[in-house]
This record gives sequence, structure tokens and C-alpha cells, in this order.
Amino acid sequence: MGGSNIDHLVVTGCDWLLIDAKGCGAGSLQVGRGKGVLGRADRSRSSQPWMDDRKAYSRAGVPFRLTEGKGGVAIWVVPQATTYCHPSFPTARFLAHQNARLGLLNGAEVAAGELDAELSVPATPADPLDVDRLHSYVSAPDVLYRLDSGSARPASSAESER
Repeated sequence: MGGSNIDHLVVTGCDWLLIDAKGCGAGSLQVGRGKGVLGRADRSRSSQPWMDDRKAYSRAGVPFRLTEGKGGVAIWVVPQATTYCHPSFPTARFLAHQNARLGLLNGAEVAAGELDAELSVPATPADPLDVDRLHSYVSAPDVLYRLDSGSARPASSAESER
């Protein structure tokens, strides 16, 4: 979306949920020397540049602007084997935007339903105008799901061209 790396975007009539999955692997997310790193059990470390992005929340500006100011939340999802309880983690730059609704979950937390708390239940269908505005920004516009009678279904190609 607009040059950013957004894996999934869920839009309802009231809000949106932006999901970006990170395949960082097993270990502990932390900040070392001002940079995001994944520390592993063998004491090796790998750089996590996505944690250094001060503009992470501004990437959510596309759905915010194109859904006429509806609120939303950006969530990063890491593998279940990735922890983020290191004392340095809250200092990661991607979390620095004040008053932003940002979060990080691991696979087990997603499976336990933690994402459910981020969207209103029951969800109201997205405004078709919001879907149309966002359509040109998605990387796979042929894969578009719409809420129809309480269940998600792939939109037909005629619907996705609207």
C-alpha cells in the first residue's frame, strides 16, 4: 500500500485493522545500540530493520485517509517462537508514535483470539466507497473479501472491479 509493506487490511463499517506479519524466527526481540535485533539462544543476533522505522504508524495513514478518518489499529504479528518481553523492547522506534494504536502479537496470541479485541463485534460491512478507495492500493486486488450475510467470501471479479 503506497510503497509500504502491509500484508493484510481488514475494513469494517466502523474501523480497520492493518496486519503486518514478520518472519523473524525464534528468539527475543530487543533493542541493542539503538537498533532492533532478534537475540537468539546461541547468542547470535540478527538485525530487525522494521523495528527501527519511526514512520510505522504513518503507513496506516492510507487506510485512515481513504476511509474518511475512521479509526484503526496497526498490528505486527511475529512467530510463536518470538518473544518481545525483553526490557529494551518498548524502546523500539516503531512503537514511538504517541497516541497511536499499535500492537505486536505472536502466533499463539493470534490463535487465542487476541485480534478479536481490535475490531467491533459483530462487524458491520465496510462501506463500498471505502473499499473502492482502497482497492487501487492493495497489492493483490484480485483477492478481495467482503462480508456477506455474516461470512467472508471472495468477491467476484465484477465486484472487485467496482
